Amino acid sequence: MYRYMSNGGLIYKMTKNSYAGKIAFINLSNNKIKFELTEKYTRKFIGGRGINLWLLYNYSKIEYHPLHRNSPIIFGTGPLTGTLAPGSGRLDIAAKNYYTKGIGYSNACGYFAPELKRAGFDHVMIYGKAEKPVYIKIINGLIEIHPADDIWGLTTWETEKYIKHENKDPYLQVLSIGPAGERLVKGACIIINRDCAAGHCGLGAVMGSKNLKAIAVKGENPIELSNPDKFYRYFEEIWAKITSKSKVTNVIKKLGSLMYFSSTAEAPVRNNQDAYLNQFKVVLPQKFIKEKGFMGIGYYMCPISCRHYFKTKYGILKGPKTNGLHDFVSRLEIYDIDDVIKLNALCNKVGLDIDFTSNVIAWSIEAYEKGLLTVKDFDGLKPEWGNSDFVERMIYKIVNLEGIGKVLAKGVKSAARIINKGSSKFAMHIKGHDLYEAFRTRIAYGLGAATAPRGGGHLDGSPLCEFPKLWTKEDCIRIYGIENCNDGLTYNGKAEIVFYHERLKYVIDSIGICYFFTIWGAPDYPTLDDYCNLLNAAVGSKYTPSDLLFIGERILNVAKAYNTLHAGFKRKDDYPPQRFLSEPIKSGPYKGTKLSKRKWDRLLDKYYTIHGWDAKTGLQKKEKLFELGLESVALDLMKHKKLIM
Repeated sequence: MYRYMSNGGLIYKMTKNSYAGKIAFINLSNNKIKFELTEKYTRKFIGGRGINLWLLYNYSKIEYHPLHRNSPIIFGTGPLTGTLAPGSGRLDIAAKNYYTKGIGYSNACGYFAPELKRAGFDHVMIYGKAEKPVYIKIINGLIEIHPADDIWGLTTWETEKYIKHENKDPYLQVLSIGPAGERLVKGACIIINRDCAAGHCGLGAVMGSKNLKAIAVKGENPIELSNPDKFYRYFEEIWAKITSKSKVTNVIKKLGSLMYFSSTAEAPVRNNQDAYLNQFKVVLPQKFIKEKGFMGIGYYMCPISCRHYFKTKYGILKGPKTNGLHDFVSRLEIYDIDDVIKLNALCNKVGLDIDFTSNVIAWSIEAYEKGLLTVKDFDGLKPEWGNSDFVERMIYKIVNLEGIGKVLAKGVKSAARIINKGSSKFAMHIKGHDLYEAFRTRIAYGLGAATAPRGGGHLDGSPLCEFPKLWTKEDCIRIYGIENCNDGLTYNGKAEIVFYHERLKYVIDSIGICYFFTIWGAPDYPTLDDYCNLLNAAVGSKYTPSDLLFIGERILNVAKAYNTLHAGFKRKDDYPPQRFLSEPIKSGPYKGTKLSKRKWDRLLDKYYTIHGWDAKTGLQKKEKLFELGLESVALDLMKHKKLIM
């Protein structure tokens, strides 16, 4: 075991502006640790995702593969993390994207982030590679590196139980990888508190490549606020907006995020061959929550509980969010809700991103249907929609790199290249990253996913305003100044809405709260003005909402520049999968609908122009980067001849 105290043996004293005050840099190759003050970065990047991405930009070399020993992985909290702010248990994680070699990041809930901050650190950056498996323990400024040979190979659930038992402390908060991360599966994710997943970008494999099994944290240091009285007053106003004044909250409390799983919402049916789930009533959330659900689940300072426990034939398990239903019900047509919950839990145990998992399995079933794969390729298993036993066995094949599972473990883009035979035509990905989103009928939602720096994902610039049951014409005008933003089929005004949400999301993930408790989650939820007041009271700053959006735009431009330098992305990489452009929806209320290439081209022109980027290439301009205070980034791009002067 190696240990290092950040403060000469004393419990680390927190600053009085809601930051812990320190960043730890842990080198697993030589077990050396160094520290920096967080305040070096807060003015330009606030914290959380902002500081994470700036550290990644500066410490990640272009020639490094995502799994190179010196490619860093960074864990970050924000200034509101661990406070009374709603949903302030968010942890932001950044690393080079295993799928794309561009920017990679994810954000997860749970209790880990508040404990990390109370333990004395706003951010922890880990690089190098341990000779043998290890886990890191951080308690009140003390960082220890422990051998993890005994837990290498265990599931995330077993790992958490082992570490708590070994340390005789049930209150340790643990994040870990499962066998998928250890075996460097592209879709490997990081799991916190057994079921809070940091999916996307292969972050679990990045941890696995460093022989890092887990991190355990605990802290006893109070988080001190600059102006506690003001903070508490603003907190009460925000909490009331969510819990008692919102028309949406009562529905969310009953259904959780499953409220977005509806008969009118576009679904990725059978690998996006269709978009209408004609057996929706079989898996109606209101029905199965009433029959099987018995308690809501909410993590640190969550006022609504977006998930439920369920009594299933496999025992009591935590249920999925909306994407879990779309992954296993819509995409794979599994209608037994007990099986869906079981498969969701299995992915959490082995440390697999459920979006990746369902996507590659759906592609393989379609390849079989088209005669491109045979039963022999599946070791005697017959691929078919709705067969939960087949899906479960495929999950184990992927994790264990067995047979066709070894191919699928590389992600759908690589798998299609290996199989070839025209299978790339229905490989659903953006920028090489497996895709969750379906968006033939939701233009803004789709634009946000297609232009997302990490490759797909609706948690970048995609708004939820195109769910008409939640948004009215009046909401559209009040929030965006755009009529009919809830019309998913119109292209008008959608670039402007995405630009707003991109900046908002980077701000929210930098201050350290849940994005759901903003106008993204519901039109009558707290605004950026509300959170700006809360942040100023916590930090002692004088930000305006415009200041925060400016910082959000700065962070977005750092992410884009990283993509340009490391992955070579340009305009051509901001298009939807070909299937959405060429194949119309086959059934349901949107039968015959597909995206228009001509209209998407014009939409991208508008999108780049709003950002101050070059519309022809999608590259950044010197003028915009200098305006954002990113002169060094402009010089890097100029050196590589990837800047528009």
